[in-house]
Order: sequence, then structure tokens, then C-alpha cells
Amino acid sequence: MNKLSSREQEELEILELFLDESNTLFHGLDNHLMKLGEEPVDQELLDMVFRKVHSVKGASGAIPRANRLTRIAHELESSLAKVKDREFVPDEFAIDVYLEAYDCCRHLLSLLDKEDDEPSEEMVGRIENCIFNLRMFTQRNGNQGAESSSLHGNVEKQVVSEGRRIVLEEEEGMTVTNEKLESFMKVSGEFIVLRNYFDIFYSDITNEFDRDKIKAKLDDFSTSLSKLTNNLQEQIMSIRRVTLGRSFTTIPRMVRQVSNRLNKLVRLNMEGMELGVDKNIAKVLSICMTHMVRNSIHHGIEAPDKRVAKKKPETGTLSITAQESQGVITVEVSDDGAGISRQQIVNKAFDYNIIPYKMDHPDFSMSDEEIFDLIFNSGFSTADHVSDISGRGVGMDAVKTAVEGVNGKVNVTSNDGLGSCFQIQIPVPKTVIVEKSIIVKSEGTFMTIPLKAIAQIVMADDLVVGRVNGMLTCRYMDKTIHLASYLELNDPSYRSSYKNRMAVILRYKRNYIGLLVDSIFDQLETVVRPFDSVIDNLKGFKGTSILGNDQIAYVISQEELVEGLMKRDRL
Repeated sequence: MNKLSSREQEELEILELFLDESNTLFHGLDNHLMKLGEEPVDQELLDMVFRKVHSVKGASGAIPRANRLTRIAHELESSLAKVKDREFVPDEFAIDVYLEAYDCCRHLLSLLDKEDDEPSEEMVGRIENCIFNLRMFTQRNGNQGAESSSLHGNVEKQVVSEGRRIVLEEEEGMTVTNEKLESFMKVSGEFIVLRNYFDIFYSDITNEFDRDKIKAKLDDFSTSLSKLTNNLQEQIMSIRRVTLGRSFTTIPRMVRQVSNRLNKLVRLNMEGMELGVDKNIAKVLSICMTHMVRNSIHHGIEAPDKRVAKKKPETGTLSITAQESQGVITVEVSDDGAGISRQQIVNKAFDYNIIPYKMDHPDFSMSDEEIFDLIFNSGFSTADHVSDISGRGVGMDAVKTAVEGVNGKVNVTSNDGLGSCFQIQIPVPKTVIVEKSIIVKSEGTFMTIPLKAIAQIVMADDLVVGRVNGMLTCRYMDKTIHLASYLELNDPSYRSSYKNRMAVILRYKRNYIGLLVDSIFDQLETVVRPFDSVIDNLKGFKGTSILGNDQIAYVISQEELVEGLMKRDRL
């Protein structure tokens, strides 16, 4: 590889800086442009959009290969200036043109990062057509009627490309691979293991030598190391996570494009978008949203006249909600459309030879869950015609494949005439976890129990103990609860003794159990390493942790332990 001259190196650095700044400025700009169509008199919104476009246009002038980008950004800026001056009020068509200009700019930015940076003939035509329309807005102060047809064809074509490719947002700042993040997490975990080891060493040294100078230095070192590990852990956890709002930034644009193409009126509601999720999960959910949103608009929400005939508002509602609870991320896509026809699904499945009987056959026996699950078969579609929006039968299959790839599941519910709901549930990815815990020993085994799971610690001899169906029980908060060793969950025949032992009262939701232990040691932060697939079925535990003396401890899962015993023996 030839070494770059100082001038070439300088030009490369300028280009990289320009691309980074421009992509940051353009991030989410399409959503702001759509909002401009709804609130054209919002001066703060106008100023913000205008500044972004103006900044990109100005900076592009310093890039030799950015002539087309400069031209289209200039025309967009000029048109927005008319809007700012109240000389032009953008209508639906004008917003389409602005969005087309945005797409062209993003495409040209992506080409600048490649050696072969010339756009295709089709793209050149789109750019010139867009520039022409923008000039018409500027010159004719919004009398844009005659030109609309040619551009609308381009916008409709763009619906296809937007749907087929998932564009995740450009992240501000440095790009970090998931492999590196995972390595960082492991390193931070080793820091904590080292700190725990040092705490034991520190205790031994101070007790043995009792030298004030050594003690002071070691104390300072311990404090600094603690701050370092906590800070490192917090930073890495924040790097791994991205808000769904950033991941779903293309959805409002997609809803607008698809609904316009199908001549439907759709209102989009999005809740819980502040939820932060692992970047891998965000990518999967973005892929799923593309297919599910398009399907809801195409197959679910009715045309305005049909909705009015059913005494519904002519504007349909599409809702996307997200939440995380007890280690599970739940995202729901629901609509108030026609619902899913069970009869139609069964008939199509029969035609595809997926099932042996139709609904009217005496041997037909399928639950709603089984019927709805048919739509996830590869190639399955209830559409009569294939369009560029949906109908090829690959969308829902892709959703299920993507979700199951991250150990998730998809559930479907539907009410005829009222709408449907697709629910995605994905467990929070297993990785290195740090928890504040106590160390205990039971039946010769070291275990750690998360502090957040502990309601109380008492001597078992002080409890009112009894037996129900041979199982130890005790009274706690006016309830009869299980009193058991961890061994009883994995070996139902095992019977515990409570004499001279302690009971750690664990809580999960509104349920409690008393976990019998022999000894309680220290309280510390533990690094939780999830089990691999070989020993993933050890009930009541979620992983292991290495203590400061290199002893391996099993990490209690209060969810599994409490629910496991509750399900096995109902009191």
C-alpha cells in the first residue's frame, strides 16, 4: 500500500470529520421533516431543521467530491428558508420531496466513504428530479401541482428499498464491536475478582502485622480499585445499551410511506422508547418491526371507507410499546384493524399442505395459538396478490427466526373486527453480571445470594416450624411458607433439617421461601458467570462466581428457587 502524502492524509482526515458530523446532523432528520408537515408553524422545529441542513451544505463545500450533495442540500435549504419566512407552507407532496432530498443526501454521504463514489444513473435521475421540484417550491412559492406525479412514482419505489434494508442509526462517536465489548466486560469482571482477593489479603496482612503505614496505603489502594472497577463496569454497561427510540427511528417514516402507498390513514403511538437494550437485541427488534409494522398496515388496518362502514374512526391506530420486567424485554405491536381471520389462515395452510384438514372437517382440532402459529411458516401468506409491500410470505418467518435466534418467542392474539397484537419476548442477554451479594454455605456448597432477593435472615430455631406433606414449613408475615435446602429443588426426595441452621428468607414477587444455610460469611460484589449449555439445567441457580480465595460459588436465582418450590408443592 502506497503511503499517503501529507496533503492526502489531511484531505482524508477532513473527509472523515465531515462524514462523522454530517451523519450526526442527519440522524433522525427525516422524522423532524415529517413533523414539519404536521406543525409547519413550529418555529423551534423549523430553526433546528434549517440549521442542520445549512451546516451540512456549508461543510460539503470543502469536500471536492461532494458537488451533488452541495447542490441538493442548497436547494433544500432554500426551500426551508421560504417556509421560515412564511412564504410557503409545505403540504403532503412537499414533505415527500423533502424526504426524497434527505434520502438522496444520505445516499451521497455513503458514497463519499467509498472509492467508487459515483451514483448510479437511476440515482442521478432521482437527484436531478428532486432538485427540480425543490426549485419549483422556491421559485413558485408553493404552486407545486403539476410536478407531483413524477416524484410520487419515485417515492413509491423508495418504499420498497426502505422496507428491504434495515438502516440502523449511526452512533455518535467511536464504533466499538460487540466482541470488544464482551472482552471489556470480562476484564471488568476480573478486576472485581482481583479486588475480592485483595480484600482477603488485606485482612490477613493488617491482622498479622498491624502496621499503620502499610494499612493506610493498602486502604487507599482498596478504595481506588473499588472506584475504578465500579466506574469501568458502569461505562461498559452503558456502551452496550442503546435506546429503542434510536433503534426504531425509521419506523415513523415507514408508517407514513406504507400508509400513503395503500391510501390508508394511520396514527402511530410509541411508548417505552426510552428503554435501553443490548445492541444485538436492538438490531433484532429493528428487523422485526419492519416486517410487523408493514404487515399491520397492509393486512390489519382497513381503508378509511371500510372503517367508517364498521363505525370505526377513519384513522387506524398502530401502537408499539416496550418494557423490561424480571429479565425479559417485551415489545408489542398492536392495531385496531380487522383482526386475523382464523378461517382464512386455516384454508391457506390447507392449500399449502401444511395441515391435513380444513375447519369444517370433523377431525379438525386446532387451538387459536396453533392456528396463529401457522403464519410463521416459511412462504406462508394470506395475501391474494404479491406487492412490493408484502405478500411473499417471508416477513413473519423472518420475525420468528430472528427472535428465536436470541432465545425469544413471539405470541399472537387477535379479535375479529377489533384488531391484533404481536408480542415479542426476549430474555435479557446472558453476559457478565455484577451483583451485591452475601456468601453462604449450605450442605458443603458455597453459594452467593443477591442482596435484592433477601427479605430477612433469622435463626431457623426461632421460627414456628411445621410440616405439610412431609415438607418443612414456617410462619412468616402471617403466611405459611416453605423452609427448604437448595437440594430439595433438584432432588424432591431430599428432606432438610433446620436445627442449628439459619434461614435466609427469599422473596420473589409476592411469594417467600426460607432457604436453609449452615453459615453466612461476607458481603461483597460478585461477578456472575452464566452457566454454559452443558449445565444450564441446574435448577435454582443462574451461574457461578469465583470468590477471593479462588473458591467457586453457585449464584442463587430467587426466581427459579421460589417459583420452583411453589409449583412443586402448593401449600
